[in-house]
Amino acid sequence: MKKQIFLSMLIFISVFLHTNTYSQTNILFTSYLIRDDNTYKNRSAQNEWINNTSFLIGHKLGGESFQLQGYYNADFLLFNNNTDLNNNSHKFGLNGTWPGDDLSVIVSAYFKKENFKELLNYYNVQKLNLGLNLLHTPDLANSLTAGIEVNRESYLEFSELDNISYKISGMYQKFFQSKLSVTAQANVGLKNYINQTVINYFGSVGGLGRMLRYQEDPIQSTIFSISTLIGKSISPSMGISLGLGGQWFLGDPIQSYSNGIYYYTESDLFDDPFSYQDKFVSLQLTNQFDVDFQGKIGVKFQTKDYLGTPALDNQGNLTNNTREDTRREYFLMVTKKFETSWTFPSSVSLFFNFMFRENPSNDPYYDFDDHVFLLGFAVGM
Repeated sequence: MKKQIFLSMLIFISVFLHTNTYSQTNILFTSYLIRDDNTYKNRSAQNEWINNTSFLIGHKLGGESFQLQGYYNADFLLFNNNTDLNNNSHKFGLNGTWPGDDLSVIVSAYFKKENFKELLNYYNVQKLNLGLNLLHTPDLANSLTAGIEVNRESYLEFSELDNISYKISGMYQKFFQSKLSVTAQANVGLKNYINQTVINYFGSVGGLGRMLRYQEDPIQSTIFSISTLIGKSISPSMGISLGLGGQWFLGDPIQSYSNGIYYYTESDLFDDPFSYQDKFVSLQLTNQFDVDFQGKIGVKFQTKDYLGTPALDNQGNLTNNTREDTRREYFLMVTKKFETSWTFPSSVSLFFNFMFRENPSNDPYYDFDDHVFLLGFAVGM
C-alpha cells in the first residue's frame, strides 16, 4: 500500500513538473542564543545558556491553477550545562495549493523525527501530520478559513505515550475602514493515548467471593477553544491589539492519576495543551519604526486548571486539589531586517527578545519565576 501511494505521488509530481510556470528555491538559516534562568520551568530554577540553530530549505513550483511547495527543516537545540538535553529534529513537508478567485484549497503533510541522547531516549518521537484548509475571501474586507488536521505521534522507546489527535478549526477575519480588525477563531480537538486505558471501578458482584466490577476507558480528552483578537491602528506606525480567549474540556479530562494508579501523558515531558483548560487576556503594542524595523511590547495573563492532574505538596504527597496555575508574562521584541545586493544572503535579520514570566501555583513544584533573554540572527535567500 505504501509503495502504491509513493508511486502515485511520483507520477503526480512528474506530471506537475512538466506543466509548471515558475520555480523558486528558498533557504533560511537561523541561530538564537538564549539565556534562561529557569530552564525547566519549576521551583529548582536552574539557569542555562542555550543555542537553537535551524536550517530550512524549500522549493516552490507553480502555475495559475496549482502551486506545490516541498521543504526540509533541521533544528538543533544545544545546552551549555546539561548536555544530556541536547536534541535535534528533522522535518520533511509538502504543501499543495489550489488558488481561486474567492476560494482556495490548501493540503499539507509533514513527517518529523525528534532525537535525544540515550539518557533521555524516551523523548524520541516520530510525528506524521495531515491537514486540509479551505480559504474563502469574498472581498478584501472579509476572510473565512475552515480546516481539519490529524496528528499521529509514535514514541520509539516509550510506546505508552503513543497518541493520535484530531482538530477541526474555523477562523473569521473582518477589516474595517476605520483601521480596526477583528479575528475570531474556534477549535475542537480530541487526543487519544492509544496504548493506555483508565480502569474505573463501579461496585462489586457475587457473594462471599465478591469481585469488583470495572471497565477500561480510553485515556483521551476533547477540548473546545475560542479566541478573539482585536487590532487597531492608532498612528501611521503604531498599532495596539487585545486578545481574549480560553479552552475548556468537553467531557472528562485526560487522567494522569486515578484510583491509586498513575498514567503516562505528554504533560510529563512538556506542558501539553490537552492537559488543562484555561482563560487568558493579552495586550500588545506594535511600532513599525521603519519598513524593516519593528518593535513589540506586551503582557499576557492566564489561568490554567489541570483538572486531570492532582497537586502535590513539598514532600510529593497528593493533596485534595487539582493543580491550578496563574501565569503572568511580560515581553519585549525587536526585529531589524537588512536587504543585500547578493544572491545569498539576500537578507539578514537581527532579533532581540526579553520575557519575564511569573507562575504562581498550588503545586509548589510549579510555583516559579523566569527571565528569558534571546539574541539571534537569520540569513535567507
